[in-house]
Amino acid sequence: MQTDLDCLPVSSSFRKDRKPAANLFAVVARAGIMRTQSLMSAENMWGEISEPVNQRTPTSILREQASVLSQLTKGVLIGSLEQEVTANNTLSYKFAITAPAINNHKFAILTVQYSITIYPLSVTDHTVHVQRQCLNEEAFTSTLKGILTSTQVKRVISALLIQSQDTRQV
Repeated sequence: MQTDLDCLPVSSSFRKDRKPAANLFAVVARAGIMRTQSLMSAENMWGEISEPVNQRTPTSILREQASVLSQLTKGVLIGSLEQEVTANNTLSYKFAITAPAINNHKFAILTVQYSITIYPLSVTDHTVHVQRQCLNEEAFTSTLKGILTSTQVKRVISALLIQSQDTRQV
């Protein structure tokens, strides 16, 4: 049976002579809802929550590749991942190559944007100014591999390595 007190808006206009928090307490107390209840006896309104599947996040994949780049270049170049500020529950990360020897110069390779549910996600390839949509992890890793092995990225890596070595000799 539903009563008028089941779902009341909490606002200062409910009872003008009291604060909103006091109004809420009064409504709850009058509705007979005030009772001590342990967490064990609380009703589960969430349903079944399953364990997450063994899925890597885009950021963990990018961190792995940043580490691989550092190993391949013996630390001369470092992959960097920076979160960018976004609105409306979207996560955005910029992946760049950093050259510590040339004043920490960064070259942005790509940006990944996704919602809290991860897929689909979008990858913006900054080397050719193309945005791609990836529906799952397999599509993302394939797209990422295509970008990282591209001629444009290889040229950038080569140029950064040459310039990094040049500054060491000075």
